[in-house]
Amino acid sequence: MFLKLVLLIAVVYLVYRAFGGKISLPKKQNKEPKELDENTLIECSSCSVYITKKESIKRGGKYYCNECAR
Repeated sequence: MFLKLVLLIAVVYLVYRAFGGKISLPKKQNKEPKELDENTLIECSSCSVYITKKESIKRGGKYYCNECAR
């Protein structure tokens, strides 16, 4: 049993070395929200019309068009 474990470790090591040790773990994604450009189109949370960020009104973390914000 011990010999099989040693052989398995050796085979895994050799495969790793065959690929030049370039096996890498996936990188963690940045979970911070990206800052939107002022010309980015945003959907109104109420009427689903697309408007630019600079034309929108933000209330409670949601974006609204001028008509729905009244």
